[in-house]
Amino acid sequence: MSALLSAVLTGIVAMSSPVDLNRPEDLSFSEALEQGKASASMRLRYEDVNQEAGSADQGAQAATARVRLGYETERYQFFSAMLEYTGNLALPDDDNYFDGSNDENDDAFIADPEDSFLSQYWLAYDIANTLVKYGRQRLSLDNGRFLGNDSFRQLDSSVRGFTVRNESLNYLRFYFGQLEHFNSPLHESGAISSEDIQVRYFNLNYRGFMHSHLSLYSYQSESTVRASVWDTQTDGVRFSGHIKNEPAIEYAFEIARQKSRHDNPRDYSVRYSLAELGVRYLGVGIHVGQESLGASQDAFFVSPLGELHMFQGWADIFTNEGAGNIAGGLSDRYATLSYHWQDSWIAGLTYHQFESEDKQSGPGKLGKEYNAELVYRYDFLELALRYADYHAKAFGQDTRKAWVDLSLTF
Repeated sequence: MSALLSAVLTGIVAMSSPVDLNRPEDLSFSEALEQGKASASMRLRYEDVNQEAGSADQGAQAATARVRLGYETERYQFFSAMLEYTGNLALPDDDNYFDGSNDENDDAFIADPEDSFLSQYWLAYDIANTLVKYGRQRLSLDNGRFLGNDSFRQLDSSVRGFTVRNESLNYLRFYFGQLEHFNSPLHESGAISSEDIQVRYFNLNYRGFMHSHLSLYSYQSESTVRASVWDTQTDGVRFSGHIKNEPAIEYAFEIARQKSRHDNPRDYSVRYSLAELGVRYLGVGIHVGQESLGASQDAFFVSPLGELHMFQGWADIFTNEGAGNIAGGLSDRYATLSYHWQDSWIAGLTYHQFESEDKQSGPGKLGKEYNAELVYRYDFLELALRYADYHAKAFGQDTRKAWVDLSLTF
């Protein structure tokens, strides 16, 4: 750990004080089961894809229904447990899209395969402001860029392993753990879908600044079965906030360094940066930002455990089979105009301009993309219309995608 990081950590801890929360723990085993919480949700989705590449044009249509049922017990002797089942069904079948393994290679790719499985199963121990979990779980830290569950897809990504969250000190949250397996939204389909891994992570979140959060993090990962882009170490700092005035102001600044480690066939060290600023007044929001994922010759910054769909445009042009970047790196400059009305309606339009982060190893100007959405929320219901239109220049192909989602959550 660098001297600067050590000094920052020492200062933060010095400004904090212990928190002592006494929580009753007098339920019997049968009461803990009876007073547990059941959950259920369903999401119906229609996705249409059109890719233009001359004589190789491809299209796809997928109508799918995702059902999720879960049950979490109340605590018994500080222990609790959860089981969750997720099933995704193509309606009426999956003949009109390629999901990575269904042999419909003449159709465009849609990352919502048919499958059903236990999506979460974990045992937790919760005592003295410390929550320890072991098992399969969804995990998202900060904005989900490096550890996220890709919740847009019908089958979220998940991890299996040992995780810890500690809140013993005022304004501080410590997250750390050891992960041993990763499932992407493709589950058992695709190049990077189900992987035995060894990931050690540490994330410190400090909330003592007015309106702002400071996160310091380190993620070390490697594949246990093959040398790959997994074998990396990523260290960084993120500062973000939301000033709830009129107008409201939102901001995020982040910088990270990633280097190869263990058996990675490439020897590299590259940078990641993010800068965002937004203003919202009377429901109207304007946000601008730039995200850059660095590159070094034939190597590049990767984030295979993070959210993929919600970054770098919704058309998923740059996900690179789950690696989350491309050769030459990627710089994404974007601007969003949005409108929120009565906490029920959300409308938004985003413009992306993509360029190679490394102009020598990348092709330069890659393309541009427009994203649009209209969302209605009421109680347990959500209806969403979304659209993505990517115009290729030096990377990918012209792609249009449209989604209609109806979600029910109980």
